Amino acid sequence: MTSQMTSQRDRILEAAARRKGIPYRLDPPPDGVTTLDCSLFVKLTLDEADIALPATVRTAEPRPNSLIFETPLPVNEHKQKGSSHEDA
Repeated sequence: MTSQMTSQRDRILEAAARRKGIPYRLDPPPDGVTTLDCSLFVKLTLDEADIALPATVRTAEPRPNSLIFETPLPVNEHKQKGSSHEDA
């Protein structure tokens, strides 16, 4: 592991550790100070660690703090055998 990767990892872990003990909550929407959800935890932690999210990450609706990670995959790689789920 390079020293740059170690530094990034350390910054992420330190920022995440500062959020230890903040309760998980969806409703009312979390404020990032007294409550968190998973996406807000990731976003705030990476922001504090000065790590940019990839351009393919966008805010989901209707929750303003939710993140969606989009990874383009060939159609046959993301469908599972026997799945009733059909992608649009």
